[in-house]
Amino acid sequence: MTIEGDRSIIAEPRFAAMTPRSWIGFAVKLLLTVAILGLLARRANWHAVLERASSAQRPALLAAVGVIMLSIFLAAARWRRLMRRNGILATRSWAVRAAFTSLFIGQFLPGTIGADGAKLWLLWRAGHPLRNGTASIVADRVAALIGVLALILASLPDLLSLSAPDMVHAVLAAVVAIAVALGLVLCVPIRLPSALRGGRLEAAFRMLDDMRGSLWSGAAIFAVTLSVSIHLLAVIAVVLIATALGIALDFRHAVGIVATAILLAAVPLSVNGWGIREGAMVAGLSLVGIGQADAFLISVLFGLGMMLSTLPGAALWLFRGWTREA
Repeated sequence: MTIEGDRSIIAEPRFAAMTPRSWIGFAVKLLLTVAILGLLARRANWHAVLERASSAQRPALLAAVGVIMLSIFLAAARWRRLMRRNGILATRSWAVRAAFTSLFIGQFLPGTIGADGAKLWLLWRAGHPLRNGTASIVADRVAALIGVLALILASLPDLLSLSAPDMVHAVLAAVVAIAVALGLVLCVPIRLPSALRGGRLEAAFRMLDDMRGSLWSGAAIFAVTLSVSIHLLAVIAVVLIATALGIALDFRHAVGIVATAILLAAVPLSVNGWGIREGAMVAGLSLVGIGQADAFLISVLFGLGMMLSTLPGAALWLFRGWTREA
C-alpha cells in the first residue's frame, strides 16, 4: 500500500505474500509463544486442569463469551467516533461488521494481515482515503492504551496490598515510561525540516497530526471512556471464567491483574499475545492465592473466548459483500 502526499483517493491496499523477512519475524514470535506456553504447561498439573475444565459451569463460560462480544460492539462504537472525527462517516452497522471481521482476521491470520490491516482494507473498500483511515485506527489504538493505563494506575493501591513493593514499583515505572512516551507523542508536534518534506515521510507525519487532533477533542473523552469500559468487560469475563471453574476471584483484585496482562499482551513479541498473557496472568493471579495450573487455565479459556467471540466476523467476511460504500 502507498501513502502519497494528500491524495484523497488511494490505490487498493495490496496484502502480498509474506516475504522471507516477514516469515522470520513470525517464526520468532511463534517460537516465543510456544516456548512460554510450553513452560507454563509443563509446570501445570494436567490431571487437575482437565478435571476442573470438565466440571466447569457452561452457562458462566457462555456468559464470558457474551461479555467479550459486547466489548467488540463498544470497540466498534469507539472506532466509529474516531472515524467521524477524521471525516469518515461510517454507519453504525458498518462499523460493527468491520470490527468483527477485522478482529476475526487478526485472531486467525496473525502473521499476515492483522486486525489493523484488515480495517484499513475495509475502509478502502468503503471508498475512504488511507490517511484518514490510518489516523482513525492509530487514534483507536492510543485510546485503548490510555484506557488500560488508567485502570492500572487506579489499581496500584490494591496491587501494593497484594504484592511486594518492588513488583508494584516495576509496574509503576513501566506505566510511567509508557505514559511519558505517549504524552510526548500527543503533546509535542514534530516539524520536518524542508529537506525531508514530501513523499511518504511527510504524509506519515501529517497522519500523526490528524491522530493527535482526534485525541485532543471531545471524541477522545468518549473514546477513552469506552476503552475503560471495554477493559472492565474483559475483567468481568475473566471473573466469570474463574467462577465457572469454581475459583474464587475478587473483581477488585482482578482489575489490576487483568489490565496489566492486557498491556503486556499488546507488546508485539508473540502471536496475538499468547504466552505473554498467560505468563502475566499466572504471575498476577498467584498474588491472590490462585495456583499456576488454575491461572493458566483461566488465561487460556479467556484467550479462546476472545477467539470464539470473533467468529461472527468469519461469516461477515466470507458472505458479506464489502462494496465501496459505508
